Amino acid sequence: MNRLQLVQELCRLAGITDTGGPTTTLEQSGDYAKAVNYIDRALQEIYNLYFDWNFLWSSSTISTTADLAVYGGQSNLGIWDAQRVHYNNRPLPVRDYRDYVPDTERSTGPPESVVIRPDNQLLIVPTPDDAYTITYDYFRKPLALSANADEPLIPAQFRMVIVGRALMLYANYEGADEARTQGQELYEQYLRALSMHQTPRRAQLQGRAENSAIVVIPV
Repeated sequence: MNRLQLVQELCRLAGITDTGGPTTTLEQSGDYAKAVNYIDRALQEIYNLYFDWNFLWSSSTISTTADLAVYGGQSNLGIWDAQRVHYNNRPLPVRDYRDYVPDTERSTGPPESVVIRPDNQLLIVPTPDDAYTITYDYFRKPLALSANADEPLIPAQFRMVIVGRALMLYANYEGADEARTQGQELYEQYLRALSMHQTPRRAQLQGRAENSAIVVIPV
């Protein structure tokens, strides 16, 4: 479901319309404008539950410059994955900023470790003395939907979680107990499935019919 379809489904479940809902999410007024706002708010709330949802994952590289120690990530970077920073096909240790003492470090050389600063910039230690390529994983900062055909980053099979939460927001505003109950049921059902499927390092075991751990057999 895209943004328009999500709004139409909310309107149907909430009883806002009997005619299929709005034909656009743009420049709406009245109940349709409220429905668009509820969908947008619900999506943002779900995004904000975890900053490291699997569907936010991405990867990129940094090309260093001699005598430059601090680097930013991609423009859509939300948070760094501190377990996945590599140089020369080897993991680079990611050190806690609170433990970093600049005066004790070797001044320049190939990358030996990195520090994620409080401003979300990456500090390479020691300061690079040449051009090096560092690869890193990160989790994107999700953008709000704006056009009718815009689709959430949430996988398609779980997008009713957005409608469920939006229905709860609608019911809270309208004082509609029946809609609130229906929305809560939808939200809890789909959020549970989404969390099991899309939370890193937990998704491989949760939601499986067989509870035993996955065994990797070398060949």
